[in-house]
Amino acid sequence: MTRRVVVTGVGLVCALGIGTEESWKNLVAGCSGVGLITQFDTNGFDCKIAGEIKNFDPFRWIEKKELKKMGRFIQVALAAADFAVKSANWKPGDSDLDEVGVYVSSGIGGFDIIEREHWKLVQGGPGKISPFFIPSAIVNLASGHISIRYGARGPNSATATACSASAHAIGDSFKIIERGAAEMMICGGTEATITPMGVGGFAAMKALSTRNDDPARASRPWDAGHCGLRNVRRCVSHHAARGEWRRRVSRDARGDQRCQAVTR
Repeated sequence: MTRRVVVTGVGLVCALGIGTEESWKNLVAGCSGVGLITQFDTNGFDCKIAGEIKNFDPFRWIEKKELKKMGRFIQVALAAADFAVKSANWKPGDSDLDEVGVYVSSGIGGFDIIEREHWKLVQGGPGKISPFFIPSAIVNLASGHISIRYGARGPNSATATACSASAHAIGDSFKIIERGAAEMMICGGTEATITPMGVGGFAAMKALSTRNDDPARASRPWDAGHCGLRNVRRCVSHHAARGEWRRRVSRDARGDQRCQAVTR
């Protein structure tokens, strides 16, 4: 018998806003989240624009002593997970936590941490590398920290499949629920690659727009004069664009994006 799988909550923390409501409002209003990069000095970079998360305060979700153990991608994932489970009106006490899993993917993981710790190595040698370097940078620790926070003891995984990582996480989570390996999955994707190496690397492969004088209209993948990569992503935004996340229990999540609570 095929099990029915539905989306019951969505959490968004992105360039359009912090929280699902704010992000959705700006999305339907046609706002662009792209602007000039503020996180580092872009002098000498071909691309000087990106979709930064603005005014993100990790201390709303994470204690100061825990922050040093987490790359920015983990911080954002925890915030999005909080919005998702609240959107689903779910609390850990509502479920058998052995039946609740987490599957949050990332293309690269803690790029900011890798750059920071490599600089320490170059400047001061291996003795300067933080003991938190690896656990704050590896891709699967977004899922790990979310599972710790909610006590989820079910399936826990992460894929590192570039721009399709989020869609893979949601699709795989559907399969996990469908085959009976879990009753609920918190799933989606997280990324934090707006760093000197991240932007420089993608720009070097001509994957980024150089329309630095018009950030809000720089993303035009189907325009004859486009620059950068074309990229079609269908994950949470596919459901959100149809308004499905607004329902407490959404329609059947058919296709490759099916889950219970979603982070993005």
